[in-house]
Amino acid sequence: MSRCLILIFMFTSTICSCNIIKNNAPVIIKELVPYLWASMILHITKTIPGNTPTYASRASGNIGLIMYDSIVNGYPNYASMQNQLNGLTIIEKPASGKKYNWTIALNAGQAHILKNIYAHTSDENKKKIDSLENEILQQLSNKNENDDITNLSVQYGRSIANSIFKWSKTDGGH
Repeated sequence: MSRCLILIFMFTSTICSCNIIKNNAPVIIKELVPYLWASMILHITKTIPGNTPTYASRASGNIGLIMYDSIVNGYPNYASMQNQLNGLTIIEKPASGKKYNWTIALNAGQAHILKNIYAHTSDENKKKIDSLENEILQQLSNKNENDDITNLSVQYGRSIANSIFKWSKTDGGH
């Protein structure tokens, strides 16, 4: 329990100590993006009507899998979950010779899966998902990168989300 409190304190301190940009939103550093999406997942899980523990745990597992597989190809010492889970055989590989922003891919994948897996959430929650996705994308789109890297990364993240969402429909729990 104390480790959990320490982590919460660290994340809260980091967020509170961030510089403020013109729209009064905290500056987002790429290391906090998974935390921001995990917080969104918890918010939606708690506020969606008719949510059951079984559905929530299944959804969280698939969402976490997308989070992992959307960035794994940026880390040579790790491997995709493709062919490591029953029936998960088709996950797009990044285009050879192309540069990706893996955090932008993660961001796009999380937004895309949340809007699909929790399609029955409120319009307010859908706006929160869009808002978080857009804020992260705006801040992490490096002005020195060309737009092709950003667009390719967004497409890649969404394709990972689509592949895993399609696979999730085959587990008997959809």
